[in-house]
Amino acid sequence: MPFSIKIAILSDTRYLAPLRRFLSAYAKIVGRKRFPKDALKFCTTALIEAVDNAIFHAHFKKKDKWIEIYLTVKNNSIIMKIADCGKGLNHMEIKNPCLTATHGRGLYVMKRLMDSVESRFSGKRHEMILTYKL
Repeated sequence: MPFSIKIAILSDTRYLAPLRRFLSAYAKIVGRKRFPKDALKFCTTALIEAVDNAIFHAHFKKKDKWIEIYLTVKNNSIIMKIADCGKGLNHMEIKNPCLTATHGRGLYVMKRLMDSVESRFSGKRHEMILTYKL
């Protein structure tokens, strides 16, 4: 049986620390067998990168915009969907970024940590779907 939850936050970096704690609490509720500690580390980093991208690239730091986060654990996978009102990515190809740069690493990090990273755009809504397989 899948275990799902949805939250919405404003497009503000002040929500990143509480989002980390929320994901940790979600993992505890789901249980370590379905959401192990290593998965929590990878998923937390990827989720924060995706939300950070929405704040800075989709909403351009406009703090009145909403970001919806859907978390689901099912079929030995952890699925995180991050939805915003941005235009989405122009492409999903990435080159090795400069790891000391102040930006430009988010998608690279997500793709290295997750088993699947998808970008979907429909209407006025962009979604990043991050999947971690156990």
